[in-house]
Amino acid sequence: MPLPVHIICCDSIARDAATEQISYIKIVDLIKTRRVTVTPEQPVPPPGRIIDLHIAAKWMREESDAPDTVFEVTTTLKADGAPDFALPTAEIEFKTPFHLVISQVQFHGLPIINGFLYAECSLRPRGGTEWITQRYPILVQEEPGQNPTAAAT
Repeated sequence: MPLPVHIICCDSIARDAATEQISYIKIVDLIKTRRVTVTPEQPVPPPGRIIDLHIAAKWMREESDAPDTVFEVTTTLKADGAPDFALPTAEIEFKTPFHLVISQVQFHGLPIINGFLYAECSLRPRGGTEWITQRYPILVQEEPGQNPTAAAT
């Protein structure tokens, strides 16, 4: 079964064409939020910024894994008290010792004002029942001195 190497969230990712090395740009470990008041005169809150999050999870094939073994992989965002947001499951094979899974999510607003948002990448053999999961925490923190509904800033 593959081993987790790392998982990271960032604003963008660059790949060097010559070396194929990856650069993670603007690592995201904190998202500031603000509260927005919704009134009868203004039933729709003003827009906050759109969050564009790249989730990169690197896995390493174990020696006992055949290179043609197919694995299912999925990326999920989780927050306490909110429904999970799961991206569609994909299938991968390890043609080299490492495999990098890159997922991109764009969203407007957050399901929480304070707490943790977790990015998870899970992997299992095709048709298997047991997932191996890497988890990356992002602190979500309300900016002080704002008024009352969640919008990311």
